[in-house]
Amino acid sequence: MFRKFIDNKLLTYIARVVVGFVLIIASVPKIAEPSTFAKSIQAYQIVPGFLVNLFALSIPWLELVIGIFLIFGLLLRGSSLLSAVLFSAFSVLIAVSLFRGLSIDCGCFGLDGAPLSWSRFFENIGLLLLSLQIFYNSLMLRKCRL
Repeated sequence: MFRKFIDNKLLTYIARVVVGFVLIIASVPKIAEPSTFAKSIQAYQIVPGFLVNLFALSIPWLELVIGIFLIFGLLLRGSSLLSAVLFSAFSVLIAVSLFRGLSIDCGCFGLDGAPLSWSRFFENIGLLLLSLQIFYNSLMLRKCRL
């Protein structure tokens, strides 16, 4: 039964659209206001200061490109794998920060001002699972074509 669920092409399509739109919606305010996103990154107190601006400028564009690729079905193996890596990193970052007791804005959607919370952590885990489902199906699609 699990195999039938995970192999579901409709689920894969819905996952691509959901994850893609989340990434695009998250990227736009960060691209528009990179200094605000840089402050959010700095608040996590994990990224070295000299890398904050590089992360603030590159992560939103990466999110945007991955989101577009997922929605349009372009390079699905790579884009879904990168999406899974991003959501894994975001999940670890949120969990570590919560365990450290930081009370900061999560910076997830730019200027939304949402506080860091376990619900954000579980949202990222859900998006990670959807990304892995897309990745799995992109691998199965390749095997079927060979």
